[in-house]
Amino acid sequence: MDVVTQWVRTSWTKRSRGGPAATVRNAVPVGFTVPVRNGPVLHEVLMDEAHDFEPHASFREGRPERDDVLLLYRFSSRLGEWTCRLDTLNVAYGPATADVFTGDPTRHVDERGLLR
Repeated sequence: MDVVTQWVRTSWTKRSRGGPAATVRNAVPVGFTVPVRNGPVLHEVLMDEAHDFEPHASFREGRPERDDVLLLYRFSSRLGEWTCRLDTLNVAYGPATADVFTGDPTRHVDERGLLR
């Protein structure tokens, strides 16, 4: 089975917490067109405050699976400087088109926590 994985990371600081910068941040997509490749691919898209939330993409070919079992990972970071990051992991298991992540997802899991 083909596996297509897209990891979208958006990061910001207090400067984008409210006002016009927050409006721009909140409008960024959580799914992008995937580069056409043969076989499995990991497509990473980074957007951050320092680059005005413009997407910067890269990809790696390879299989994020073992023995026909799909492996998903959780990511965490150390506490430190006041920074937020929204990570979206889009996964397609099976035949997929380049626009597989640009529409509504078939399944959605939201693991965001409340900020205090």
